[in-house]
Amino acid sequence: MVKDLYYVVGRPSCPYCEKAKDLLEEKKLNYEFRNLENNRELMLEYVKKFQWDTVPMVFHFDENGEHRFLGGFTGLVDFLESEGQ
Repeated sequence: MVKDLYYVVGRPSCPYCEKAKDLLEEKKLNYEFRNLENNRELMLEYVKKFQWDTVPMVFHFDENGEHRFLGGFTGLVDFLESEGQ
């Protein structure tokens, strides 16, 4: 598995989803984007599981495949700063 893989769940119409993707690209960090634009059922699953009802929802996967829910765009920024990135 790639070290430091980020998983961004959101919609292309969401400005903060785009900002999260742009930030990860700017820092040359690996990420995958999950488009929920037309998938209300999956969005509701994420809302229920993580008690987070806005997008983006950003996750970090370490080299062992363990994941951590970071929150939204601000959570991503805070995490990257805490990691010195």
